[in-house]
Amino acid sequence: VLVNLVGLLFVVFHAVTWFNLAPQAMVVRVRGKRVPGNVVAASNYGAWLMTSLLLAWIILAELK
Repeated sequence: VLVNLVGLLFVVFHAVTWFNLAPQAMVVRVRGKRVPGNVVAASNYGAWLMTSLLLAWIILAELK
């Protein structure tokens, strides 16, 4: 259990640092204007949340 918890912490740390660096690594433009970095990061976190919720729903539905 301890190894799994440590692994989970590393994965979450990696995801957070990756999503915070993503706006600096890519330039997103909409209609010729640059999208602010916080919007790019927020959309990444939103996609992460939606994917996590979908997977939790699928997994929990299978357990019933």
